[in-house]
Amino acid sequence: MRRRHLIAVTVVMALAARAAADPQPTSAPDPCEADAGPVTPPLDKPVHLSTPSLVATDGGSDLHLPPGYYLAEPLYKQWDAETKRLQTAETRLTAENKSLRASASSWQPGWYTLAVTLASGAALGWYAHSKL
Repeated sequence: MRRRHLIAVTVVMALAARAAADPQPTSAPDPCEADAGPVTPPLDKPVHLSTPSLVATDGGSDLHLPPGYYLAEPLYKQWDAETKRLQTAETRLTAENKSLRASASSWQPGWYTLAVTLASGAALGWYAHSKL
């Protein structure tokens, strides 16, 4: 019993030491503060502007952007290529489905064909049963 308590205390101490080693989370500066300075958003994902924004370019131009999502050039190229690939696949699958439906709907067995097939199968089964 004493050994169990020793193991439990060891596990708790190991977990407490691990939690104590975690760095304290820091808060990001508020972009709405006047002294925050220029903000550079991460460009590996879309930037979402929830309010109308004024953007100053390196060339000295001021752009008034409406709310929305904006992409960096490499991310745009990647998403554009994926969109075109998906559109091509959709177009190809739509054409294949249309062709398959057209070929499947061209011939359907009528009731006469089904009745003759069923009767032939029953007669063949009766004949095979009588021979065995």
